[in-house]
Amino acid sequence: MKDIKKTYDDFPYKSKPFANSSIYKLESIATLLGLSPAPVNNARVLEIGCSFGGNLIMSAISNPESEFIGIDISETQINLGKKLIKDMKIKNLKLMQLDISHATQELGKFDYVISHGVYSWVPDDVKNAILGGG
Repeated sequence: MKDIKKTYDDFPYKSKPFANSSIYKLESIATLLGLSPAPVNNARVLEIGCSFGGNLIMSAISNPESEFIGIDISETQINLGKKLIKDMKIKNLKLMQLDISHATQELGKFDYVISHGVYSWVPDDVKNAILGGG
């Protein structure tokens, strides 16, 4: 994973909001499927592979009572995101430099987990960690 980390440190991913991973959309789909999702205005949300948080920033601003955590393997991108979050005075969004395969239960439980564009290209051990088996 060190090669992947170096690649993303050297060539940062341009993070932006993705409509298909909107927590509003996820809440609606879950409701339509007969589930009882947590209301997005008071939820814990995790994004795996968050880059600098571009996909989480708008949700965090729109839902100040919710808690958003983004993790990414790239220290460069996480540091960029932390600066943006500080400059924008967003209090409910935290970014962490973390390899998902090293994540622990200390992160806690989440109502929504987003992993846009990560799962399809990572090794099997990382896929297993994303699905909670690692």
